[in-house]
Amino acid sequence: MDTVESHLAASGRSPNVVFRSDNNGTVQGLVGAGVGVSVSPLLTVEEDDERIAVVDLQGRIPPRVIGLVWHHDRHRTPAADAFVESATAVCRTLGAEPEAA
Repeated sequence: MDTVESHLAASGRSPNVVFRSDNNGTVQGLVGAGVGVSVSPLLTVEEDDERIAVVDLQGRIPPRVIGLVWHHDRHRTPAADAFVESATAVCRTLGAEPEAA
């Protein structure tokens, strides 16, 4: 979150952080209750929640970078292969072309 906060501060929009949580449901519940706002990855948001409004920040803050790594000499299980395929498909759906290894 430091990258997002630094970017916002550099643009003159320093956030007033009063609560942090690594529980997505807690954050969304607080936003839904009107306690404040949140900058959260879209993949963590329950968009069907009628108590919240989702604002697309694409192009306004740096994109979130997610990486997958594995040791090149070790066997990848079918489950690991399926996860890589799924993550790649989600990235393409969200408009971020995954980089080749």
